[in-house]
Amino acid sequence: MKSDVAPTPRASCRECGAVAYRPVIARDAAGRLTASGLYQCTGCQLRFKELKEWREVQSHTQDINASTANFAV
Repeated sequence: MKSDVAPTPRASCRECGAVAYRPVIARDAAGRLTASGLYQCTGCQLRFKELKEWREVQSHTQDINASTANFAV
């Protein structure tokens, strides 16, 4: 018998439950578009550097926007 319930994804956003993320592309000091080294959830505005930060609920999350000071995001 086949279940109508979708399996819980192994990797999903800790905030919204989305199952995808994308790289954050921003302009550097010279005005060129470049990868910032961050990723953003496709379902919410959560930005992170490590996949672990996206998946796992943390007691204290560093303000990741402070890491983009060199980029115009």
